[in-house]
Amino acid sequence: MTVATHRRTRRAEYHDRAWAREAIKYLSANPLCVECAKIGRTTKAREVDHIEPFKGDYTLKWTESNWQALCKSCQSMKTRRDQNPPLFESWFVPKPRATP
Repeated sequence: MTVATHRRTRRAEYHDRAWAREAIKYLSANPLCVECAKIGRTTKAREVDHIEPFKGDYTLKWTESNWQALCKSCQSMKTRRDQNPPLFESWFVPKPRATP
């Protein structure tokens, strides 16, 4: 399988009507990004993220306790971290700046 084919297959796993419906319901109930909230930011969530990537395990895909609401920025950062763990290990949640 080529890299491009793999990416299309992975994207297709997320883009179906049932998932879109559930994501809309979840974001209605959880409108704020959980990672931004950890550092005191109030940011509207736009993505439903799988805490543990499901990688084809459809039981894990539909387990709501494995979902979290994230803003686009945090979702992108988490995805990159999941795909390249050593590079992004310390980057995921920005630390609040110390005030002098």
